Amino acid sequence: MENEKNGKKRRIFVELLIAGLSVAAGVLGGSFAQNKYIESQVANVTGDGNTVTINNVDDLVENFNKLMKENETLKEQNEDYYTDYKEAKETIESLEVQLGDSPSIELKDLSLCVDGEDKNINKNQSYAVINGTDYFSEDFLNSIISENTAITIKDDVMYLGKVVADREKLFSQRIVDEGGASMVDNATDSYGNTHVNVLSLKYGNDIVFSLNEKYSLLKLKIAIDESSDSNGQCTLTVLADGQEVWTSPQLNKISTKELDYPDLKINNCSRLEIKCSGDGWVYPLVYDAEVYN
Repeated sequence: MENEKNGKKRRIFVELLIAGLSVAAGVLGGSFAQNKYIESQVANVTGDGNTVTINNVDDLVENFNKLMKENETLKEQNEDYYTDYKEAKETIESLEVQLGDSPSIELKDLSLCVDGEDKNINKNQSYAVINGTDYFSEDFLNSIISENTAITIKDDVMYLGKVVADREKLFSQRIVDEGGASMVDNATDSYGNTHVNVLSLKYGNDIVFSLNEKYSLLKLKIAIDESSDSNGQCTLTVLADGQEVWTSPQLNKISTKELDYPDLKINNCSRLEIKCSGDGWVYPLVYDAEVYN
């Protein structure tokens, strides 16, 4: 009687072991054949039910671990597929929105006549109306603008004629003639302020920069060097291609604090000249000088 009870307990244990392994394999995506394999590795209880025999423990454990790894890989792949699906869905939804906002485009053939003179242009679809705004072909533009005017598109800007340049440091431009002037790393003005990258001048100095017609405006700051004589005075003059475009007021060590002169017109000159005149013992400093448009 006792042996019969023990046999039933062994059978229940074996059945639970088989069921547990099968459920784990099934949850992780294991196939029916894999479940049957696990069952085949556990022997039925025989005899008095006191002994449970595993046909091949190593093989059972190895294949079960392999099954676990394979199903973990499948799980990761499923997560990747779901992520790809979400991204594809978002892309499709975005495209659907764009299609819903498609612009209204109307193309027309249009000829051109300027001051009673017919212009020879390709009128085929030369005029477009997009969302209520008029657009004309490049032929229209070329026919309206004079032949010697260049058309350049750069950084989302259309330039007619000269292509203007970005703001640059004046002292980084090529020096054609130093004319006795000096570029110094730093200098102290008559009020004790130190400035860096400074143009130091004195009477008779005349420095010339090459700008290649790229800039229309000049900005500069002026002070007087601390070593200047207290009784002297001087002026600075800016010339664009030899034409005087600006002259400073009288500068001296006592009353001249830092002077800031923005937006001095230099007329897209090729050569920019800065000239110092006045007493020989007053030394003006020029710094923070920039050319721009």
